Amino acid sequence: MKSTAIIFLMVTLLCSLTFGQPATQKNIRKEKIEAMKIAFISNKIQLTTLEAEKFWPVYSQYQKEMKVLNSNFRKSFSEINNFNTVIPENEMEKRLMSEMEFAQKKLDLKKYYYPKFKEAISVNKISKLYEAEKMFRQKRSERIRIRQNKIADGMR
Repeated sequence: MKSTAIIFLMVTLLCSLTFGQPATQKNIRKEKIEAMKIAFISNKIQLTTLEAEKFWPVYSQYQKEMKVLNSNFRKSFSEINNFNTVIPENEMEKRLMSEMEFAQKKLDLKKYYYPKFKEAISVNKISKLYEAEKMFRQKRSERIRIRQNKIADGMR
């Protein structure tokens, strides 16, 4: 019963995320990644049905706001990704200050949502949530590295 309710909530969440969006290859890939993330987090923090009903809507809103922050930051610095690029000192200082402001905004958002998460799940599960998010990002980065290495090996 518990797993059925969680799966139902995940499907409902995914439907709400994709409603009204054209089914492009990129959107389909994003949906798959989001579903994998939800399943991964669900497995790691072991939510009860009641917890899941309270938690997932709050987490969904948190993720939306975090994505906006990340997107805005990436847009502002997409042109400076090369270590070989020589950047004037004053421009580099602006970039470093912006990075610190970005980190502070992420921390502020995390602090804002902490009491909201606490209303839905225990502090131990919140801790597990943050660790699960980190683990998921690491696993995803590793998969990307492996895929890129396979592509690079195929070009040689």
